[in-house]
Amino acid sequence: ALATGAVLQAKAPAESAAYVQVALTRYYWFPGAWQWYEQLGLIAPLLVLWLVRRLSPLLAQTGIALGGISLAVALAFSHEGDATHLVARLQPLRAYQVVYELMILLLGAWLGERVLQARAWRWAVLLVGMGGVMGWAQRETFAHTPHLEWPGTPPGNAWQQAFVWAREHTPKDALFALDAHYITRGRGEDAQCFRAIAERSALPDYSKDGGEASITPDLTEAWLTGVTAQTGLEKEPDAERERRLRPLGVSWAVLETASATAWSCPYANGTVKVCRIP
Repeated sequence: ALATGAVLQAKAPAESAAYVQVALTRYYWFPGAWQWYEQLGLIAPLLVLWLVRRLSPLLAQTGIALGGISLAVALAFSHEGDATHLVARLQPLRAYQVVYELMILLLGAWLGERVLQARAWRWAVLLVGMGGVMGWAQRETFAHTPHLEWPGTPPGNAWQQAFVWAREHTPKDALFALDAHYITRGRGEDAQCFRAIAERSALPDYSKDGGEASITPDLTEAWLTGVTAQTGLEKEPDAERERRLRPLGVSWAVLETASATAWSCPYANGTVKVCRIP
C-alpha cells in the first residue's frame, strides 16, 4: 500500500491553483489538521479491537491490520502542503468505517458476555441509555427541525418550508442562488438540501458541492465560479448581487429574512425568503 501510494504521488499530474483551493476545504483528508479528539478516534478503535481480540482473533486482526495500513498511508501521503493531493483524494481513512463496524460488533459481544449476560434489565438499561444519549445529540444537532416528521404534515423547518414553496411556485428551469455557506452558517438550516427538496437547480455551494469538486477536479472551475458569486450574498446590496448573478443566468435567490433587498419576495417566513431577481 505504501509503495502504491509513493508511485501515485510521483506520477500524479500537476494540480491547478483552483483545485488546490478546493482540496484544502476537505480538512478531513489531512489527519494533521484534525482536532486531538478526532485523532484519538484513529487510535482508540485499534486499541479496543486488541483488548477484545479473544472473542474473534480473525476479525480483530483484520480490523487492526486494515486500520493500521490506512493510517500509515494517510500519514505518509495526506498532507495539506504536498505538491499533489492524489492519494489524499482517495481518502484512505474511509477504511475506518469497516474498522468501527468490527469494533462495535466485538465490543457488543464482549459486553453481552461479560456484563449484560442473561439479565434483561441490564440490556434494557443499556439500550434506553444509549438511545437517550443519541436522541439528545440528534436534537441538539438539528434543533430547528422536528424530531419526528409524519406523512402528510407540513414541514417544520423554516428553510424546508421555503424550499417546498420554490418547488411548487417557480418554473422547473429556474436557477437559484443561495449564500455559498448556507448549509453550515444559515440560522436553523439544519443541513436541509435545496436541490433535493425544491427540485430546482442551484449554483454550487461551498460545503456539499465542494466535496463533489474535490473528488472530480473537472468541476473545480464551475464550483469556484459559483462559490465566488454567492459568497457574502446575504450582506451585499442588490446591485452587487445582480452584477454577480445575472451573467450566470440566475433568476431566483433564497435569502435570510433579515437580508435587505428591494427585490420582489413572494414568499417569506420568520427565517428565510424566496426572491425573484429582476
